[in-house]
Amino acid sequence: MAWYPSHPDYQYHWIPAAATTLLALLMFVLGKKVTTKISFDILEHCDPKYIKDSSKNAWTNLGVTSALVLTMVMAMLQVDPISPVGFELANYELIHVQQWYVALCIASLLFNMLCIIVCVLNLSYVDPLTELNALKFFLANADTIGDPVILLTESFIFFIAAICVWCLGSYGLAIGLAMLLSSFVFVVSTGTVWKNRAKFSPGSVEWTQDTSMWRREYTTGGVMSNINNESVVKTIKRFGEVALEKEQAQSKDSSERASE
Repeated sequence: MAWYPSHPDYQYHWIPAAATTLLALLMFVLGKKVTTKISFDILEHCDPKYIKDSSKNAWTNLGVTSALVLTMVMAMLQVDPISPVGFELANYELIHVQQWYVALCIASLLFNMLCIIVCVLNLSYVDPLTELNALKFFLANADTIGDPVILLTESFIFFIAAICVWCLGSYGLAIGLAMLLSSFVFVVSTGTVWKNRAKFSPGSVEWTQDTSMWRREYTTGGVMSNINNESVVKTIKRFGEVALEKEQAQSKDSSERASE
């Protein structure tokens, strides 16, 4: 068949497509297992009366980001096939590299489109609702925030993997390894930032007024390393004073309403 290479060197050309499809399915299934946790992690400290606007902003940001990545992936799919620069690959090696590249791009494209559609559908159904009905919507659909977050993350994974394959096939092992190392740094850095943001809890900020009370569980390591910096300390104290004033005002209002 014209659509299926008959040369013996190309008999395993289907492996990249099959392997990427299985990996995409596996990631999709595993992602579904953590979407609820991510949704509630993001909304954990959200005031219920603001949940509609907060969620709409999240869907808009996720959808726009995914659309931007989608345009890059579409461009990557339509460029000329990978061609080695300064070195040679056997024909069967080259076709495998090309197949891996295209398969990974298609997987990224799929997750990006899913992310955009999920965000658009969520916005379409929640926007007409009242604040009360929007709250009921989230109680009935707990995954609506976590789903697009996971889909966007999965699309980035395949997007980065495709770039690694392109660098390897176009410029050789050295550049391929450099891109792989850069990708590792990106993943670790993103995971670290995500973990730190998820740890946030809006507790008391009394520690801001006394540097001896500063702890890493209260703020970032960057702030702790600048504990002797006058500008940093002054700003932290100023922000802390405003937060304390608002906390005291809220506490006073709550006490007055309780006494009534």
